[in-house]
Amino acid sequence: MSSKTQRGRFGLCLLVLLACIACSPNQAAKSSATTAGDSELNLVLDIVKAAEGDVERYEKAGGKATSPDNPARKWGDILWRYYELRRGSAAAGKAAENALGALSYTGQSDVALAKMDSFRPDDPAWKQIVLTLLDAAEQKKEYAAFIRKVNSVQQQTKDKETRATLLNAIGRAYRDQGDLGHARKALQALIREAPESDYAKRAKADLYEMDSLNVGQNAPQFVTTAMHGQRISLADLHGKVVLLRFWATW
Repeated sequence: MSSKTQRGRFGLCLLVLLACIACSPNQAAKSSATTAGDSELNLVLDIVKAAEGDVERYEKAGGKATSPDNPARKWGDILWRYYELRRGSAAAGKAAENALGALSYTGQSDVALAKMDSFRPDDPAWKQIVLTLLDAAEQKKEYAAFIRKVNSVQQQTKDKETRATLLNAIGRAYRDQGDLGHARKALQALIREAPESDYAKRAKADLYEMDSLNVGQNAPQFVTTAMHGQRISLADLHGKVVLLRFWATW
């Protein structure tokens, strides 16, 4: 894609943003992000699709992710500006998520993390952005500020789903650092907060893995039936050399 065409795309998106400024904020607040008729969300998804296309072509032409001329930088700026104009909507959350992702992709994880303070504790975007911010923290290997901020938000927000999402991210951050004690506390809090959620199911699996499947721990006991009907138990194999072959079919 030529630079002239790219400038045309960017200019069009900026015109759309100007149109958003002219729209009534109350009108945006009434829009439903869960319906196909959410024109704002569809607009953001179209912008993201256009950005992905430009970045794909850039990469195929030999462009580097961290290069200053990476189109992801300009698209990220557009999406961030959209978020700032339309805070509170699902479309704004999606825009923020992709804007932060663009920063991490282009080697600006520190900038992405610095933007955490741009989000109010009651901003519904937290559910969409927290894992993107965690990815940035993982890239920088700097978890302290992330954990401190996200923990503060989860203590202030009143939305249970948001708290569960944030506790999941906190647990993952602690686990990535090898701090299994704090990871366990976060995951247990998640289970208490939203026991029937998918996050709780994953948290239970993570807790089992931490408690029973770490290197150096005894393997959990099991009894099963082999393909030919033979009964096999781990206890029967004690003291013997065992070869495990993992395979799967789809």
